[in-house]
This record gives sequence, structure tokens and C-alpha cells, in this order.
Amino acid sequence: MKLLRIDEQGLFIEDVIVDKIPTIIVDEVEVNDPLYIQETPVGFYLPKWSGSEWVEGKTQAEIDTIVNVVQPPNQSDRIKQLENTMLGLMDFMMGGL
Repeated sequence: MKLLRIDEQGLFIEDVIVDKIPTIIVDEVEVNDPLYIQETPVGFYLPKWSGSEWVEGKTQAEIDTIVNVVQPPNQSDRIKQLENTMLGLMDFMMGGL
């Protein structure tokens, strides 16, 4: 089965494949290791296990920094810009005659 391993702060470390849920001994009783989670997080930049559910591990300011990164124009946009510039120059040159 696939589990998710977390660190002591609840932050996702890695996916692991195991035959059974790892256990630890607490007060002489064998219990499931709390550092292995069965639920899969969805839609988080930095998944963090709260003890009962996945929550966002990044601050809103950190998320805003990621989301607001200006992407350079792609090839299609650059070609359109170049065409528009060339057409503008041609119009200017034709109008200047």
C-alpha cells in the first residue's frame, strides 16, 4: 500500500510503498506510526498534516509570491507582438509618404 511519510512538524517528505502500516511502541502498546499517513493531500503547495487533516504549509505571502511570478511571453505571443510592431511601422511609413 502507498503511504505518505511526514516529518515531526507534519510536512510531507515522500511517498512510500509498504506491506502494512508501520508501528511504534507507546507505553508498551503497539500503535500505528503517526509519521505515516494514508490520506492523499490535494491542492496544496506544501502539504502539512495537522493531526487530523492536510492543511497548507506555506503562508499566504509565500503563495502570493509563487502565483504572482511574471511569466515571460511564449513564442506565439512574441510572434504576435513582432507582427503588430511591424504592421505599425509599415502603417507609419506608408502614412509618412
